[in-house]
Formats: sequence, C-alpha cells, structure tokens
Amino acid sequence: MLKRKPRRSREHKKNSQVIDLEEAREKRRQEREQRLAKVEAKQRIEEAKKPSVRKKKQIRKRRLIYCACIAFVLAILVYCCYDIVVLHIEKEALIKEQQALLEKKETLEQEYKNVNDPKYIEQQARLQLRLVMPGETLFILPEPSEYNENKEEIIDDKKGE
Repeated sequence: MLKRKPRRSREHKKNSQVIDLEEAREKRRQEREQRLAKVEAKQRIEEAKKPSVRKKKQIRKRRLIYCACIAFVLAILVYCCYDIVVLHIEKEALIKEQQALLEKKETLEQEYKNVNDPKYIEQQARLQLRLVMPGETLFILPEPSEYNENKEEIIDDKKGE
C-alpha cells in the first residue's frame, strides 16, 4: 500500500505556531549550559585519569628498569651470536686443516709403499745424502737466495776498494 502524504492542514498547523523569542533564547541557553557541563565533566574525568607526579615518577622508574632489562637481554644475545660466529670460523679452519692432514697422510702412505723399492732408495740417497754412483761427478750449486746474498757481498767488496 502506498503511504499517504500528510495533509496540508497538519503541516500548516505545525508551522503556524507562534514562537516566543524569550522562551527560545532561554531554551538555547539551557542547551548550551548542558553541553558545557558535559564538556567540563569529560575534562574532570580526563584529569582524574591523568597520573599524579608520584605516579609519573613510578612509571619512569618502571620504564627505565624495563629498558635496562631489554638492553641486558640484547647484550647477551649479541654475545652469544658473536660466539657462534667465532665457532663457525674456527670450524671452517679446522676442516681445512683436516683436509691438509688427510692429503699429507695420503702422500706419506704412498711414500711408505715405495720404501722397499730400489729405485726409491737410490733417489732418496741422491737427494738427502748426496751420494753418487761410481764415475759420476757431483756439482753443488748455491740456492738462488744464497747466490743473491753472495753477489751483494761481492758488490759491497768492490765498493770498499
């Protein structure tokens, strides 16, 4: 069903009322005072919620203690992380050392297999003991670093003359 429009006579009745200015002013002033009273009540409630000076000091102390605890925990975590990193670096160095030792072990095992071989014995006698076969001549040359030192000595002797 369709809703009817209100009759014009009712609208006219509502709008045709006489307004007393003094009453309207008084009504507006009361409304304004009520709003101000509400605002003041809210302000009083907010002021009551605000902590006092003593409470503020307590809050500052708590925050300082919390910050100190957090800083202490962070310092411990950083120290532990540092130890972990150092241990990883040390582990990598030990792994490299282990690989080098394994390679050295393999070469020594290979040399151990050749110990009883006559060719190996002859080679070691020539290198370590500087033995020669009958009819051979052994020439011993200085190492390159020794040669350079001797050369400098000769040059220095010539300067002194």
